[in-house]
Amino acid sequence: MVITGHNITEKAEPLPAISMKWGGSLFPYMKNTMDQNVVDTLRRLAEDVIPIQSARIAAAVVFDGEIISFGTNHLRSHPFQAKYGKNEQSIFWHAETNAIYNALKRNKMDPLFLSFSDLYVVRIKRPSCRSKSFIYGLAAPCEGCRRCINDFKIGRTYFSTDEQTIECR
Repeated sequence: MVITGHNITEKAEPLPAISMKWGGSLFPYMKNTMDQNVVDTLRRLAEDVIPIQSARIAAAVVFDGEIISFGTNHLRSHPFQAKYGKNEQSIFWHAETNAIYNALKRNKMDPLFLSFSDLYVVRIKRPSCRSKSFIYGLAAPCEGCRRCINDFKIGRTYFSTDEQTIECR
């Protein structure tokens, strides 16, 4: 697998299986293998992100079962992110808004297609400062990202949790 601008390989060591939470019910497996593949891809992408306040977050917009864009958190600002910042100081890209912006830019289509898309967000972190491995962390979208998600009427948002599950809103 090759993703431009990021070092993603198929040989990444897998994290423990992650389970899917839907509306409060815990299922011991993802909806389908496509969901697990998206989460695994985002985990590998997040490993390559330069941490911002120890956060390594990656997001993807998925339309019709296919990843159409990626986004990561990084220390670059953009007017699109500034519009959705939770406050005036929150001007740096969040993974969610970066993925949505990239989807709009890449597809040059009516933004209506986003209402038929899903957003996946994965955060990874080290369980301790000396650990070399990663675990999943809470990646629930902040208030500003939720505004962006609502403005573009994105169907479902899946995000990792500290409990090593994926929740859906």
